[in-house]
Amino acid sequence: MQARAGRPVRAVATIPPAHVPALDSSGPEAIDAPVMTWERALDAWRLKLQSETTRATYASAVRAFFATPGAPDLAALHLETLDAYSGALRLRVGKDAPPATRLAPATVNLKLAGLRSFLAFCRRRGWLSPLLTGEAIADGLAGVRSYTQRPYQIVEGASEREALLDAAAADAYDPARALALIALALGAGLRIAELCALDVGDLANDATGCYVDVRNGKGGKDRQVPIAQDVYEVVAAYLAASDRAVHRTADRATPLFLSRKSRTRNGRLTTRQARRTMMACVHRAGLDARKRITPHGLRHSYALQVLAGDPAQGIAAAPLPAVSKLLGHSSVAVTGRYLAHFERKELSAYAPSLRRGRQAE
Repeated sequence: MQARAGRPVRAVATIPPAHVPALDSSGPEAIDAPVMTWERALDAWRLKLQSETTRATYASAVRAFFATPGAPDLAALHLETLDAYSGALRLRVGKDAPPATRLAPATVNLKLAGLRSFLAFCRRRGWLSPLLTGEAIADGLAGVRSYTQRPYQIVEGASEREALLDAAAADAYDPARALALIALALGAGLRIAELCALDVGDLANDATGCYVDVRNGKGGKDRQVPIAQDVYEVVAAYLAASDRAVHRTADRATPLFLSRKSRTRNGRLTTRQARRTMMACVHRAGLDARKRITPHGLRHSYALQVLAGDPAQGIAAAPLPAVSKLLGHSSVAVTGRYLAHFERKELSAYAPSLRRGRQAE
């Protein structure tokens, strides 16, 4: 199996051959049709995925699998193939794995999820052996157990938030854009792909308050995320600096965040450019000296701040279902993982006492 030209692929494992019973194609009902290759199947499958980020990530996982030495084509896939591949990935998880090839559990699970989804699509189209059932695919590509990282890598407290915002305002290339990126990441908790996908018309300020419309987010879901007035004003100032306005009809269909490399008003900032800008802000703020804060870490920062509330400003803690909706999670169970990252001192207040409610003797 050859890897894509010009893109060297490091082998994860060598998949051993296994005996697969041949399908009987000599009967009168046999169909003389070309065998579906995994490349053609991948092109067909990608058209079914709504999110551009999901398409790129899952397609990369599928290509990595078929670039593995010994990987057969679709019709010859079998359970032993999937077992060998997932087993090789599992060996790269954990402290015992060689540092040069070590993978995080979330990375492995993402690779396996992409391959599972692709093979499920191929199975529904009849491109796989009947022996490779849905149950076999799920069993052979079962995910690994993830772990909780402690301490959580987030922006904590007003001092760190102010330092990050000041660092964004000091950006050498486009300070207004950098400040708007950081403000929306901290103030709305959007994924980096969602930030870059925003149009000017997705920003609103009406009688109900300020909010952003997230269209076709992860899983193809739409949602509205309220934002504070000061966050809205920072983004509006960036639009003014780029000679645009929220309520100007000609501007509403243009990308909210523009790439400086583009010579048109329709050049959208890429996720790579946004990540580079945000990480530079983290570095200038000095936050990377103690912890590793990523753009997704700003989303975590937003989630934990909303869950905790701000009693000093009279802001109550948001219930878990509300936070789940704000973040665009597929279920409340996903949002519940954030609860594991509250510091012990914050949770100690909820520890029950045996003497609470008891009368003194």
